[in-house]
Amino acid sequence: MRLKAFYILFLIALSGSLYSQKAVRMSSSATNIFQNDTFEIQITLENFDSDVDIKYPDFKDISRVSGPFRSSRTSVVNGVMTRSVIITYRFLAEKAGTVTIEPATVTENGNVFRSDPLTINVLSQGTEKSSASPDLFLEASVSSTDIYVGEIFRITYTLYVKPEIKISLPSIASEPNFTGFVKENIPIPADRKRTLVQTIHNGIRYNKIPIAEYRLSPTRSGTVEIDRMTVNVPVETRTRRRSSFFNDPFFDDDIFSTFRSHTDRPVVSERVNLDITSLPISSRPDNFSGAVGSYSIRSYIDSDTVAVNEAVNIKIVISGTGNISSVTEIEPRFPPGTDIFNPKRTMVRDAEQKDSGSVVFEYLIIPRTPGDHDVGKVSFSFFNPSSKKYITVSSEGHIIHAEDDGSGHTAVSGRISGRNIEMLASEIRYIKKDPGKFYTIRNGHFSSLRLFLSISFIFAAAGSCYFFRTSYFKKQGDAGSARRKKAVRNAKKRLALSKASMERSDAVSFYKHINEALIKFIADKFNISHAGMISEEINALLAERAIGDDIVNKIRNILSKSESVMFASVLPGEEEMKGDLETAEQIMLILNEKLR
Repeated sequence: MRLKAFYILFLIALSGSLYSQKAVRMSSSATNIFQNDTFEIQITLENFDSDVDIKYPDFKDISRVSGPFRSSRTSVVNGVMTRSVIITYRFLAEKAGTVTIEPATVTENGNVFRSDPLTINVLSQGTEKSSASPDLFLEASVSSTDIYVGEIFRITYTLYVKPEIKISLPSIASEPNFTGFVKENIPIPADRKRTLVQTIHNGIRYNKIPIAEYRLSPTRSGTVEIDRMTVNVPVETRTRRRSSFFNDPFFDDDIFSTFRSHTDRPVVSERVNLDITSLPISSRPDNFSGAVGSYSIRSYIDSDTVAVNEAVNIKIVISGTGNISSVTEIEPRFPPGTDIFNPKRTMVRDAEQKDSGSVVFEYLIIPRTPGDHDVGKVSFSFFNPSSKKYITVSSEGHIIHAEDDGSGHTAVSGRISGRNIEMLASEIRYIKKDPGKFYTIRNGHFSSLRLFLSISFIFAAAGSCYFFRTSYFKKQGDAGSARRKKAVRNAKKRLALSKASMERSDAVSFYKHINEALIKFIADKFNISHAGMISEEINALLAERAIGDDIVNKIRNILSKSESVMFASVLPGEEEMKGDLETAEQIMLILNEKLR
């Protein structure tokens, strides 16, 4: 009797695991967050097959930081087995207010499953609901807001942490791309990176720590945006232990009843918008080469009296503060009757202030005729942002007295540079004296029998590979093969939906269907689930099958574009959609040939 009851319970449990319910769930890591804080949204698909139609929310009024990331999980509770695919996004809340996230929808065999919507309250600093300020935030500050093209300025990223929050050493997760700027990292000493400094920010006490500092020089005028920086901050968390085995109040103290661990918390800075002013054109000097800052110029000569054909060294030094590295050449005026070798340029930067220093130009001059040779003043022009005007400075002039060496011979100056002589010398090539060994056409190395056997072996090997491949695929009659064969037919149906959306000028729907067609086509070819597939996973799958980088890059670009269209303020036109549709069709044709 007991054995019979056991079998009945076992069958009930088995039937429960086989007929577990399907569901779509959506959850958020937080429902009340501060402005510019990050949070996670998880979409969980329970007990669905791989080939289902998923409609993700539009995620309006929030910015995606990373994701989607896919994971899977299987659990058995009270005899009920649940298979879950979890898709995780990380978002950033930019605007204060209430954000409503629409439900996620899954369609399978005509049945529609929806999750519940989510409501996120985004709080700004100082609101009544927050009654305080963020626990930690990342601030980007610039050294100047009145900036000209070519002017050097600094941008500093500083992390602010409330004193009660315990953290470990932060790390940069992603840097801004600094498009439109020449960037140079400013190293931060290790002791500064590890030292928290107390400060008051908006009337609230914080500890601050420097994260990164850059020296920037804009290359174009207008409004230029510096993108966000993301920093991972390991925040200390305490987890409560279970009650003491001895049930002793002494062991229930926090010292014994909790243990500490660190959880990475992404912190994102705000975007920085700068108005860059172009340099004036009307008053620009002819010899201006792009230097912006404050400079001076000096010149030195090692000797003013030499014999004919004896070398003289002249140094021209430009010193100051600004984009010193842009000073690449000057135009000195040298007298006739002299040979001048190409100059040697040396840049010496200040050890503490990298945007200040000196550029030294060294010239070697050889007088070829006796008499006085006048080396004129050298002029250098730059734009001074402080005075907002161009300034021209000049070096000292020098006179070189060349005395006759008594030989009665003088050389005519050809102005041949030492650098050109080096280039001529490097182009000398020697003729190979030993031609090697030659063979006649009738030599035994070219045996007809050997050639015939080699060709026969190649054809035999090719034929064997063909028959093996044919017999192998005849044996593959499983569902995976059937799914791969249907991949092209299903892709054509999805592309037809894209064409219909293009005719309606519905760019969002067009790129949604393009995205689904590509991802599901690749998933069908590899017989895997398309739910939550990301570009990195697709790249890895195609790399295993030796798909060329050009195809992989095209797939990555079109998937990235299709995902970003829903957040774009300006949508692509009909011509652009036609081009993307042709690209998608071409990708599928190539993949269909290579993934048989």
